Amino acid sequence: MAFMVERTSSLCGGGEHEMVFAQAESQKSVPAPFLTKTYQLVDDPRTDHIVSWGEDETTFVVWRPPEFARDLLPNYFKHNNFSSFVRQLNTYATLVEVD
Repeated sequence: MAFMVERTSSLCGGGEHEMVFAQAESQKSVPAPFLTKTYQLVDDPRTDHIVSWGEDETTFVVWRPPEFARDLLPNYFKHNNFSSFVRQLNTYATLVEVD
């Protein structure tokens, strides 16, 4: 089972790599940390066998959820829980489960 995530306008607008932004104390727009980490995780070509961009590069697919949770999530987040990652991702994107 693989999970495919579609980028939405809030994730990728007209710019090269626009993301949802949060206001920092200095009033500068900065990407939400979750989105920055997720982008880095997906964009790493060394992990394409586990997670990679879809053909049109507006989606990403988690090809191997167990390895994704065990081997990759702890490198970017304070947990290795795939369900927690999906739950947080749901606040930013549309998920499609692919059998």
